[in-house]
Formats: sequence, C-alpha cells, structure tokens
Amino acid sequence: MHRRHLLQLLLAASAVGCSPKSVNSQEQIVIVGAGIIGASIAYHLSQAGHRVVILDRDTVPDGATARSFPYAHQAWLAPFTSHFSSLPNWQTLSKLVDLKLHPAGALDWAEAKHTDMHADLFDGIALTELEPEIDWSQVEGAILHPHDFMIDPLVATQALLKAAQKQGADIRRGTEALSFDGLSVITNQGVINAAHVVLAIGATTGLAEKFEVPTIPQKSSPGLIAKTTPLPRIFNHTLIAPDMSLYQQADGRVIIHDRLDPPESHADRLRAQPEIFPEANFVEMHSYMIWDRAIGIVPRIEDAEVDSLTIGWRPRPVDGLPVLGASAKNPKVSYALTDHGLTLAPLIGQLMAGLLSETVTKNGPNDLLQSFSPDRFS
Repeated sequence: MHRRHLLQLLLAASAVGCSPKSVNSQEQIVIVGAGIIGASIAYHLSQAGHRVVILDRDTVPDGATARSFPYAHQAWLAPFTSHFSSLPNWQTLSKLVDLKLHPAGALDWAEAKHTDMHADLFDGIALTELEPEIDWSQVEGAILHPHDFMIDPLVATQALLKAAQKQGADIRRGTEALSFDGLSVITNQGVINAAHVVLAIGATTGLAEKFEVPTIPQKSSPGLIAKTTPLPRIFNHTLIAPDMSLYQQADGRVIIHDRLDPPESHADRLRAQPEIFPEANFVEMHSYMIWDRAIGIVPRIEDAEVDSLTIGWRPRPVDGLPVLGASAKNPKVSYALTDHGLTLAPLIGQLMAGLLSETVTKNGPNDLLQSFSPDRFS
C-alpha cells in the first residue's frame, strides 16, 4: 500500500473522530469475524457506546489471524505520527487493553530500494555489526525500522475481545453467519437483530451473494508459517527478506514466514484455500525447502529442525488497498478487509467505529473513504 493511501486512511480516521463519541445507540451492529480486525472494530464500537455482537464460525481461533506472522510494521505510520498523534496505535492501545508488545526493530532488504521511507539504510560492515550471525554476502543494503515490533496476533485479538466484552459486547463463537435480510442476520444458531453488519472475514469467500454486497476480487495466496525447535540466541532483529521473514522468540524458536508464491501448476489445488496439507510427505517436503532457504540467511538455523508448519491465507484485494465501508448495493453491510491486519488493526478499528457511528446514527457516508470503497470493484 502506497504512503498516500495510508495518509488517506489517517485523514479519514481523524475526520470521524479521535475519541469515543458518547453514542448510546440502541441499534445493534453485528460483526462477522472475530479476528484481529473484527476484534479491534468491536472494541472501538463498544467503547463508543454501541451494542455489538461478534460472530465467528470457529469455536477456537483458526482463521488468518491465527496463522499470521507476528510482525507490526510501524514504519508505515512513523512519518505521520507528529500530525496524527491522537490516533491510536499499538503502543497506546496496548496500555488500554493490557497487552504486551515485543520491541525488536526490523532489518528489511525486501524494500531497501525505497529510500524515501522513514528509516535508515545500512550496508556492508554496518549490517554485520548489527547482526553478525546473518549471511549478508548477497545483500546490497537493508533498511532499519527501529520502531517495528512483534506482537502475538492471537494474544492481541483475545485482549481486544476481552476488553470489548467488558464494555458490553456479545461474543458468539461457533456461530456461522448465513445471510442478512436487512433487519436480522440469519445464523446456524438462530436469528440476530442487526441495524448494520460488518464483514471482517479475511480471505473467506462465498458470503458476498448471501449478504448482497459486491464480491471483492482477491489474489490470495498461501503463506507458510514454520516454527523451529529452540536454539541459543542468534539474532535480535526481525529479518525481512524479499520472500521470507524470520524472528527469534524469547524461547529460542525461530518463526519463519515463507512468502514465496506457489507455482501456477498448483492453482487448481489451491483454489479451495486448503488449510492443511493433503499428505504428511507434503509437510516434510515444504518444511525442508523453507529450512534450506532460511539457512541461506541465518546459517546457524542448520542446528534446528522445523517443529511445526501451518498454512495461512491472507486477504489480498487485487489492487493492494484495504476495502472499508458499505457499498451502494447494500448500505447496511460494510466490509473491513486488508492484508495488513496486524499493523493497521488499531487504525481501522477506530476508523470503522467512527464511520459506523455516523452511518447508524446519521445514515451518512464518509467521502474520505471513497478510495477504499467496495464499489470500486463494481
């Protein structure tokens, strides 16, 4: 996402308000999806006084949030913090919901050519001094993002949901939203009254027709998350390579996010977005390939084994921008969709809460969000 689009999001959030609205609305808002985005929206809406019901079809967290690399890219927000200091970010939100962040900083050579970013560029000896155990021989330069941090996406989601629940939100797991008739959401557990519905459903497909909203074209691809057996401390920063990210936890395990797109020959098999491997030998094969490539970055990973491997599907709108707000086709249903959920969750939570306060109480749209409207795909 380009910085000018981020600036539009920040301007929109600023316009809809930077503090709770003291709205005591009796209109109930139903959020479909209890991942990090749905949880943030629920927290901010309930904080503003709305009646909120959060639905999730899974009895335990098992969507995109549960299968995410635990990295928040604060460098995106850094250039704008002086102008939007009242907007929420993870540092401020974590204090409100009792959540621990893990400052690590990141060395990023996937975007090292974008020198206009709010970060310092290092190469050669400087990189070796920062991280002596990394093989920098094939890296021309890396950006240091000193304010980036790691945050467990499941822990963060649960903290937001717990805080929302304390503010009156109703969380219903094992409840699948099937359709919406304009007044009620029909679920596998019964009917729930709703003045407005928010689809915070990640990469899940198939609900657009049932909720009478535009289908969002996506280029979702599987991201593999591998976790190694424990190792002594090797590196301290999060490492962002062109097709792989690595982070060593406090317990010594290395989390590896493989971002390499699968070959076209796998397209038919992946169309159904499988979350498990079809056979055990596939796990072994992919684990070895990830492990082998990781050794090329951190040679000492050779002393560990891949202990677990999961498949995660990130929501990725084809134009790379978030999808936020309602469409003209059905003004009572909003999307909240982005492939940068962990980084943008506090911002999108506040923005959507402000927008929905305006929509539910005044029945009016927010013009600043037109670039992110689902109608752009109609």
